[in-house]
Amino acid sequence: MKSNLKHFIPFLSVQDRTVKRIGLFSITIPVVFGALAVWFSYSKVSFSESRYNEVYLKLHNARTELQSLHGVLDTSKTNIAISSAQLTELQKSYEATVAQFNASHAEHERRIANLTASSARAEGNYKEIEARNQDQSSQLISSKQSILNAQSQLQVLIDSLMQLQTKLAISRDSLASAQTDANLMHATLDAMAVQAARIKAQVRSRTVFGEHDNAGRPVFEFSLWLEVPKDLRSQLKDVSYTFAESGSASPRVQRVSERGKHFDFPFSYQDYGCVSEMSIVVRFTNNLTTTLQMNECIELANPMIEPLQSLAR
Repeated sequence: MKSNLKHFIPFLSVQDRTVKRIGLFSITIPVVFGALAVWFSYSKVSFSESRYNEVYLKLHNARTELQSLHGVLDTSKTNIAISSAQLTELQKSYEATVAQFNASHAEHERRIANLTASSARAEGNYKEIEARNQDQSSQLISSKQSILNAQSQLQVLIDSLMQLQTKLAISRDSLASAQTDANLMHATLDAMAVQAARIKAQVRSRTVFGEHDNAGRPVFEFSLWLEVPKDLRSQLKDVSYTFAESGSASPRVQRVSERGKHFDFPFSYQDYGCVSEMSIVVRFTNNLTTTLQMNECIELANPMIEPLQSLAR
């Protein structure tokens, strides 16, 4: 608005100068025409009528133009007065606008200050929240890692449990199979015990004439064999005779795999005395065994044959 006033002030100055010039001209022309009239009145120089009319017409025109200029001057004065009043109103309006602008500017400055303070507080709160979020994010990442580790450990435990369950199932199946085999074995053993009870160990002796041991005792030949039912003969594989022997600190084990013509697995040996404890292990074709016990001395019941000393087994 001040810049507009700066434009109005030079304009008023030009108008004032124009008014002054017009006023001076309006004063000067009548004086000039009056002087000319007086000069023509008292002049001795005579003018012609046509020249007089021409001059009169010019004067008339000048007076008309002067009157017109007076009208323009009056109009200009009126316009200037109106413009001055408008300018005053505009100046007052400008000053009021400036005052309102200053008030608004102050209000805006106050709001800007408040907004700046609020922005600073918001930025501080944001930084605090961001720091808190970073801490929470770090804690969340740590918790997530812990969960992942726990899940990995749990998966390992689950895998181990599954392996144990698989092994348990295999063991259960193996146990069931072993139980079945054991039951079958027990049944087989029971059956074999029944069959073995049908096998009898036999022994006989005879004097070997002319034979004596170092102590001068007579020597006997002991013949051993088994009485096997015909339906079991094909099921026997071999027989082992274990007994004490004179002159030896360890028992003698004699394995007989020859069935003989009677399928009786015969075995003979010579000694001066009978054996009171003899173990006879019978092996079947399925590699199962059964053990028979025999006392030669009791079986022979020959008082001439003294028993050998039993060996600790």
